[in-house]
Amino acid sequence: MANRPASSEMPLTCFHVGVARFSPRTAPRTDNITVEGIGPDKPLLFAHVKSFADFALRTLLPKATYARVNVHIRAGSTADEVHSSDDAVTGPVDWNKAYPSSFVIDLFDQSMAMMNDFELLLIVSHELVHVKQFALGHLRGRSDRIFWKWMSRECREPNYWLQPWEVEAHGLERILLHYYALMAEIPSPFDRFLNLRTTSDASVDLHNSDRL
Repeated sequence: MANRPASSEMPLTCFHVGVARFSPRTAPRTDNITVEGIGPDKPLLFAHVKSFADFALRTLLPKATYARVNVHIRAGSTADEVHSSDDAVTGPVDWNKAYPSSFVIDLFDQSMAMMNDFELLLIVSHELVHVKQFALGHLRGRSDRIFWKWMSRECREPNYWLQPWEVEAHGLERILLHYYALMAEIPSPFDRFLNLRTTSDASVDLHNSDRL
């Protein structure tokens, strides 16, 4: 199990990681996140995806930006040839806007078939960092996804792991999810998963928990 700091060691309203201030800045909305593709047999997973997505956006975005952003999460989408090796993909509805406000996150079916609930939430966390990047104008691209700008500069880095928007997303995905787990009081298997992403020890389903 991860070494979770006591609440006195980590004030939930004011701790910082990098440039992101991990503190929700406004009250949650009820209309900004829509989720499809998670069946009625998994009501707890559906609820966690929706509540975590709103929590992450409130944490990552300034209040005025959060107020205008909407995200549609489609679980079980079919990947095209370009994204056949991806777990998920995120993009604005209108690629021409410098500061888009509507986004779609596609979670691909071939990946979902191999994921437990925690892994799915981690992928959602990663993709929500990309939503933040697009919404704040840090990341811009084209719908063909062969041209990218990062912080107003064209970026042609071919190595996925060195692309600055991916470095940031991988750096924040677990922190966001861990903070959500603290706030939602999700039990210890969540902590174990955050440290051991792909091990059998982490294969715990959210539906084994009686707490949301």
